[in-house]
Amino acid sequence: AEAANLQEKNLVLSVRCGESRRQAPLQGDTRIIFPQDALAGTSARHMQVDIFQKVGSQSFSVDPRQEVYTLSGSGDLQPVSLRVRPPGSAVGTPRQRIGDAMAS
Repeated sequence: AEAANLQEKNLVLSVRCGESRRQAPLQGDTRIIFPQDALAGTSARHMQVDIFQKVGSQSFSVDPRQEVYTLSGSGDLQPVSLRVRPPGSAVGTPRQRIGDAMAS
């Protein structure tokens, strides 16, 4: 019953070990396996575990002639606009680029 309850909540387990991150749907028997080298070195002494809940999902095809895509909202979620640019065309800091995309 516990595993079915987790599956219904649409949760994702995310684990970071050193420089490696793995994600998997959170179920009663979820296992995340890291390569042996992910556990080597000093950075591997720290692990971060996050649990995410999916609130929406949409797939779309990228058209090289189109830059802005609006993803429909679901439930309480409002539509979200994303700006997709080819590699090397981004300008400004990552925070500025996220702000620009959200402002569109």
